[in-house]
Amino acid sequence: MRPIEFLEIGIQGLPGPPGPPGQPGAAASVRTAGATLSALVGVWEDADGTVWALDAADALHINLFVGVTTTAANAGGEIHVQNSGPLNAPGLSLTPGPVWLGADGTLTQTVPASGYSLYLGAAVSPSRLVLSPAVPFQL
Repeated sequence: MRPIEFLEIGIQGLPGPPGPPGQPGAAASVRTAGATLSALVGVWEDADGTVWALDAADALHINLFVGVTTTAANAGGEIHVQNSGPLNAPGLSLTPGPVWLGADGTLTQTVPASGYSLYLGAAVSPSRLVLSPAVPFQL
């Protein structure tokens, strides 16, 4: 049996790129924006992993809801999407209570009167909600 011979002691390499931003306890992913999207928009995902704003009246895509954008992006750009857990939503001025999907992917605290009801979760403060999407149902 030959003895083991070390030629050089290894050194730590450079750190890799940082991962996508996220919050503890949240499920988030990185996708491609199909159109220009802002942060805090409910989106659906197509077969290519591209996300699009989801309207509460969109019968064709309502069951493809994937989450809420946490960053903004132009069409073709990288966008971050969160589908569950705590989400900081500065600028929304929420009232503690339920949050639904509205027109063009907006987050609303008014129950939709037509189309589909898609409960997204609950606001716990004016700028924070906990995403816990339910199954959409037709109104």
